[in-house]
Amino acid sequence: MAKPTLRVMIGQAGPSTPWLDFPLTVIAKSPLDRGATCRFRLSREDAMKAAAAHRRQPIWELWSIVLGEPPPVPNVRTWGLNVPAEEGLITLVEAHACFRGIRRALAEDDNGENVVAYILKPRFFYEYRANLVSTAVKLTVPAGLLFAVYVRIDIPWDAQRKGTVGVVTHGGFVEADPSDPLLPEDHASRYTQRLW
Repeated sequence: MAKPTLRVMIGQAGPSTPWLDFPLTVIAKSPLDRGATCRFRLSREDAMKAAAAHRRQPIWELWSIVLGEPPPVPNVRTWGLNVPAEEGLITLVEAHACFRGIRRALAEDDNGENVVAYILKPRFFYEYRANLVSTAVKLTVPAGLLFAVYVRIDIPWDAQRKGTVGVVTHGGFVEADPSDPLLPEDHASRYTQRLW
C-alpha cells in the first residue's frame, strides 16, 4: 500500500465573496452641474472593514441603493420575497438633492468642506438577514426616511471636469424634514451649502 503524501492546494483562503466584488466606479450627477455626470470611486477599504467586522448591511445598501442591484448572494433573484429582484431599486445618478460640507471631520478633511452629500428617496432596499434561503431580503423603505451618500471630493472644486473626481465613502438612512419630505431633517444646519 502506497504511503499517503501531502499535497499543497493553491486557491482562495476562504469562501468566495462576490458581494465584495463591486464595480470600481459609479456614475453620479456632477455636484457642480446637475445636468452633467461624473464618476466616483467606491471605497473598498470601508467595505472590507465592515465585512471583517461581520457588518454586511452597509454593503447591502451600497448594492441596492447606490448601484441599483440586488447583492450578489445565492437565491437573491429567485426567492419569492425578493421577486422581481431589481424592481424599484435606484442608483446614485438618481439623487434629487446635493449638499456640500458636512460640518465635521472626515479623513484628512478637518471640517468636511470637501465632502458632498447626495440625497436619494429609495422605495426599496436590501437588508442582511441570516437566513437559510437568502441572506438578502428586499424591504420597503419606511415612510419618512431618505438615504444620504457621502463622497469625498479629491480634486480642487474649480478644476472639476468630467471623469472620476472623488470617492464614495459611506451612506445611511436619515430622517426626512416634515416640512419638506425630500430633504433631510435639519439640512440647513447639517450641511454647509445646498448645491442643487
